[in-house]
Amino acid sequence: MASINDARSKINEIDKEMAELFVKRMAAVREVAEYKREQGMPIFDAAREEEIICRNAELVGADMREYYVDFLKNNMAVSKRYQSRLIGASACANGVTKLHVTLPDGGYDVTVGTGLIASADKYMRLDRKVFIVTDDGVPREYAEAVAAVSADSMIYKHLFTALRIKSRKRLNLHRQAVY
Repeated sequence: MASINDARSKINEIDKEMAELFVKRMAAVREVAEYKREQGMPIFDAAREEEIICRNAELVGADMREYYVDFLKNNMAVSKRYQSRLIGASACANGVTKLHVTLPDGGYDVTVGTGLIASADKYMRLDRKVFIVTDDGVPREYAEAVAAVSADSMIYKHLFTALRIKSRKRLNLHRQAVY
């Protein structure tokens, strides 16, 4: 039997190779995250994960299969955390931040920043429902202009103005539906 140092040396070499493969894998995960963000897809895809586990579990012998499945699941968990970080807070230009909220059946973006109403078409998808929250210092006409951009009569746009009540330090929302 080889010495423990020889075995550890082999493990160290394999770990170096795995680190290189990990970096390549995460580059591919980044591409997947970009696609999912653009398409509004959720990060978690149960069917895809099950397919990968079933297919790849066959690559190892039965005595290692249980451990390899755990290894795959751990890789997937790391990949999902990385995708969440990439999709969850994508910084845009000019101090504007786009947060992606992932739901089981899709997702949506929340765009936060100053001066967004004047350039909404640059930062937001206006081809779907629009939810606008402004403070009471923004003229109503600005928010209404953004709500009016989509000519699709099937899309309802809701204009909300948040009014700050200084004495209570909270926001009240007042709704006006714009069709």
